[in-house]
Amino acid sequence: MPVEHPDYGFWLRRRDPKRTHYMFRSVPIARINANAAFLSTMAGVIDNGVTYVALLLYDHQCLDTIGALVPPGVSVNFSDNIEGAADGKPITMQLSRPISLGVRVHLEERVGKGNIVPFWVDSVQAPEKPKPDAPHFHRLDIPPANGTEAPGNADAGARPDYGFHLVKAGFTRDQTICFLDVLVSAISVVTDDLYSIAVNKLEEGTEYMVSFDFPSALWENILSHASLATRGQAERELTDARRNRKRYPLTITMKVPFTIGTVEARLGRLQECQGDRFIPLVIEEVRKDERNSAA
Repeated sequence: MPVEHPDYGFWLRRRDPKRTHYMFRSVPIARINANAAFLSTMAGVIDNGVTYVALLLYDHQCLDTIGALVPPGVSVNFSDNIEGAADGKPITMQLSRPISLGVRVHLEERVGKGNIVPFWVDSVQAPEKPKPDAPHFHRLDIPPANGTEAPGNADAGARPDYGFHLVKAGFTRDQTICFLDVLVSAISVVTDDLYSIAVNKLEEGTEYMVSFDFPSALWENILSHASLATRGQAERELTDARRNRKRYPLTITMKVPFTIGTVEARLGRLQECQGDRFIPLVIEEVRKDERNSAA
């Protein structure tokens, strides 16, 4: 994609931070990429004379709707067996000629340190004639009309979700992922049987937010890594909250943070909370630090 063109989602977020949902009446689609988590396409956009690039992400369930909108005479060529995408293998679906789709979308979180804010496609429908003042979408392989470039994108400052990062890197829910030295400064009680730990993780210069979920059965095991004083504090706060029937979610902040030597987890399912979308890591096992133990 042309690197000189700014990202459309990033620009829309800067223009109107409170707006998240949009309707694009006609988006040309010539190629669809697929992996284990989602489908993706890219399109050029001309908005007020400025050329942008838009990244659209789709749920796999949209594939049936897209297929139903493919007109007769248009064939789809696959780079590999589509079932391979479920195992994390990238698959490309190339249309014999472009088709247009109408899509309802909402803005996702920024990807990594780059200034890219993708659109998540909520629904797909037959295309409509765009309004005269609406942004004009075009294929990236067709040079758009020249326009004045927008100012350089500023840093949005949001921490991207690590679960999304792992999925984009090719990880699947069948793989166990090992984390060392996980610092626990607070535990959120979401329901009677769902707890969550949020930590920051720095990887290749990018700071991510990691959400670890675990069931109540692991509560005592996780607290066993804390000091007796911290363990007692957490137990008392949880007991008092339940006795006083405090509403969930509630957060227990550790007076003295503690570290879990090893956490083994798998990717969970896509979650949405107060407009934020993320993929948690579901803890399966925790162990004390055994790296300094005698062989």
